[in-house]
Amino acid sequence: MGADEDARAKQLDAILAKAVTSGQPGLAVLVKKEGTVLFEKGYGLRRIKARAPITPHTDFRLASVTKQFTAMSVMLLERDGKLRYESTLTEIFPDFPAYGKAITIRHLLTHTSGLPDYEDLMDQEEKSHGKRWSPRTKSRTRKYSRYWKSKPGANSLREQVGLIAIRVTSCSA
Repeated sequence: MGADEDARAKQLDAILAKAVTSGQPGLAVLVKKEGTVLFEKGYGLRRIKARAPITPHTDFRLASVTKQFTAMSVMLLERDGKLRYESTLTEIFPDFPAYGKAITIRHLLTHTSGLPDYEDLMDQEEKSHGKRWSPRTKSRTRKYSRYWKSKPGANSLREQVGLIAIRVTSCSA
């Protein structure tokens, strides 16, 4: 990092250090330029009672905050003819387990697919195998079928339809 970038990093650090009160929730910052990390640092706490600090590698589980954006992206893809609400998971992900033939995008958008909350699965995987979970590994995990809670049409918890948007846009681009 050059002297100019170093000065900017120090300036950014000073601004953020003032913005986050000690012992309070905070944030993580990553600044990259052309693939090179120029600055990364965590500020504040991720868990107040445990006094656990935020680091540059803190996993912020945004789940519900992003639901409306994910749903809208799928709705735009449907409007543009890149997918249908009645498309099934196995149509989009051919290697998805067979039970995906009964689960449509509409089921995912209305939280009625019968699939469990992905965060429950993530917690189980991390307890068993350490931190290794991501949305991309979720769809490839054959063990996922043992967690299927109920038939499509039944109420289920949060699901990620973002993978569908990624898959459809990368296949049609």
